Amino acid sequence: MAMPPEDLCKIFFKPNDFSSRFGVSFFTATVPEMSIEDDVVRYEICLRAGDTSWSVLRRYSEFETLSKKISNCEKFPPKTWSRSSPKDVKFLSERRVKLEMWLVSTLSSSKEIVSNTKIREFLRLDELK
Repeated sequence: MAMPPEDLCKIFFKPNDFSSRFGVSFFTATVPEMSIEDDVVRYEICLRAGDTSWSVLRRYSEFETLSKKISNCEKFPPKTWSRSSPKDVKFLSERRVKLEMWLVSTLSSSKEIVSNTKIREFLRLDELK
């Protein structure tokens, strides 16, 4: 029996605090990987809710757009750093870490943030079956 969407992914746990035994009402997110294809960089957001896991690929610009739409007070990672090439792997790896820190901090900022439609769409939280 599928759970109604209103019961899915309602409470965020930081990755180190999450356990799959919590069930699908609870979820966590990390940004462990990035990929470069045709000069386009995408960051993989890995999500877990209960025993279910899925991933979403997002570009930096999509993270940035989300940050602006939710008017979050969490500091968003800058677009570029001086003396860094946009395709520099070290730079992109550091950006990945900062994007994960921003995402975890944002999702931890309040219990209400996970109800935000923009957040739910960005993470595809309501697509869990």
